[in-house]
Amino acid sequence: MRFAHQAKRWSTPVVVAVCAWWYWKRCWLSQMPDGGPSDFKFYYLAARQVLHGRSPFFEGGYIYPPLLACLLAPLALLNYLTARWVWFAASHVALVLAAFLLWRYLGRDRLALAVIACVWAVGGAAEDGLGIGQVDAALVLLTVLAITGTGAVEAAAVAAGFALKFFPGLLVALPLLRRNWRRLAAAATGGGILLAAPWALVAFGLAGPKAPPRLDYLAGTPCVLSWSLPSLALRVAEWPQRDGRLPQDWVFGYDLPRVRHSAAQRELSLAVSAATLLAGLLALYRAAGGRVQYTGRAAAGAALMSLALAASPICWWHYQVLQYPGLAILLVSALRQARPWLFCGALVNAAFLFPIPAAVLRFLYHQHERWPDLPTALCFWTAVPAAATLVLFAFLTASLRSPKAESRTEPAEIADTVGAGV
Repeated sequence: MRFAHQAKRWSTPVVVAVCAWWYWKRCWLSQMPDGGPSDFKFYYLAARQVLHGRSPFFEGGYIYPPLLACLLAPLALLNYLTARWVWFAASHVALVLAAFLLWRYLGRDRLALAVIACVWAVGGAAEDGLGIGQVDAALVLLTVLAITGTGAVEAAAVAAGFALKFFPGLLVALPLLRRNWRRLAAAATGGGILLAAPWALVAFGLAGPKAPPRLDYLAGTPCVLSWSLPSLALRVAEWPQRDGRLPQDWVFGYDLPRVRHSAAQRELSLAVSAATLLAGLLALYRAAGGRVQYTGRAAAGAALMSLALAASPICWWHYQVLQYPGLAILLVSALRQARPWLFCGALVNAAFLFPIPAAVLRFLYHQHERWPDLPTALCFWTAVPAAATLVLFAFLTASLRSPKAESRTEPAEIADTVGAGV
């Protein structure tokens, strides 16, 4: 009995230590910047343009809202490799801080610590985003702040996520589903300001183009690196001819300004996106009984992020790191409620969110050192993570159906509700 108690006591430190070592190996050592090409380079070059009084859209590879380029202008004072290292280190800080904040929200116990450490270490998607210098880590931190924070913190996080990448803006539905009108107004107003102010600077204060040369790429891409339902629909709509050769947009659709869609393809992608969002929001509303309670906000927010990824016309493979908070919340809940079937189901689903499809697709690519002319296999394995995302959304949504677990209302929430006149 004493041995069992000691084993239980030391199991969490051992798990956390192993996860920390694995994270260090896979996310730091194997992804360290070497000065080569990266997605961060587009951010950096756009920031240099801003620093010199020119529009960030002078850089053809920069097709994002101008907020990011403006925020990174101080890094443009450094040489590229130094700036890349600063961004790399800051991204790790953001990921670790997000893990800490989620652990604090989940009760600060050993169980939550072990689960979060495992998800962050072996999820797989984080290392890819870190390796190419993407903004994923910042978005994970903003997501955690949005779904666990209160007051101005929640509103600011939702607004900033929207102004950086658009699709995290779906989290604005969280205060809507909670009927917290003050928070909803603050998030919407903040998002509008953070989006409009940098664009006003570009339009009236910087020389050069006021927007990317083309914006129709927002309708989506059939690239095999985009794992959403609209992208899947575009791949099916642009199926290879009888010779079996992959369409160029399947292979090179990551270069968004060069993607060309017909009007029918744009309508298809946007229709699939809208239908997914509508069905998901309705399911979430019904599961919550018309109103998400305070203690269910994290699960509801994580479900909204999964829905945003499934419905986004563009959802790059490394965006799956944004599923980490929801997956951790689900696993911790399953263990605390002693529901082994849910825990096992969540683990299996986690494997199909990223590790398994990523491994299969890498194998297929490296067999030929290009995307092979195997449209059925590629379509299937890029559909798997989209399906797993919907399953995670369903699990998180179903967790809102236990009213007893969500009957507690925090004093801060009461103050917000009274202040909003609800």
